[in-house]
Amino acid sequence: MLKNNILSTRSKKLTSRIQQAIGKLELKTYLRGYVPCSIDAISLEDVIVIRLGEGSML
Repeated sequence: MLKNNILSTRSKKLTSRIQQAIGKLELKTYLRGYVPCSIDAISLEDVIVIRLGEGSML
C-alpha cells in the first residue's frame, strides 16, 4: 500500500521544477482536446500533450 501511495503523489518541488522547464522552453501543456492546463492542477491519471508555444524559438 505504501509503494502505491508513493508512486501516486507528486511533490510541489517536482511540479514547480517541471513548470519552470516548460516555461523556459516556451512550451504549452494541454489536456486531450487541446484544453490548456497546468501541470500542478491536473490529476496523475490525466493525459497531457506538450507543444511548442507560438513564437517559440525552438
